[in-house]
Amino acid sequence: MNIQSTDHIFTFSKEHRAIRSVPVGKEVTFHTLDAFSNQIVDETSTFDKIDMNAVNPATGPVFVDDAKPGDALKVEIVSIDLDSQGVMAVAPGLGVLGDQVDRFQSKLMDVRDDHVIFRMRFHFQCAKWLA
Repeated sequence: MNIQSTDHIFTFSKEHRAIRSVPVGKEVTFHTLDAFSNQIVDETSTFDKIDMNAVNPATGPVFVDDAKPGDALKVEIVSIDLDSQGVMAVAPGLGVLGDQVDRFQSKLMDVRDDHVIFRMRFHFQCAKWLA
């Protein structure tokens, strides 16, 4: 079963309706967007064009059949597969480097064999995690 990246939310609330019902024990693949909802498409993208209400999307939610309020659910993450491209962005006043930059800058980077290619001679191994 696949949950597409077009099915996403930007807040967590019990008021969100599940986009799909999933049987207990069923393997589900979640397709996700990047932290900017794929709004940065090239290195000429500008900060004023980014909809900040559309950052940090979460794919879903799904309902697990037979789950009741208060139940604890055990989830096994089988794998995390990376896209072939990633994005990095800095802006004044935002994030760890926000006090060290004077303008918005973005960088698109290739991802190969679980490594980010920052520049041809700088490769960094990816730490796969969920946020």
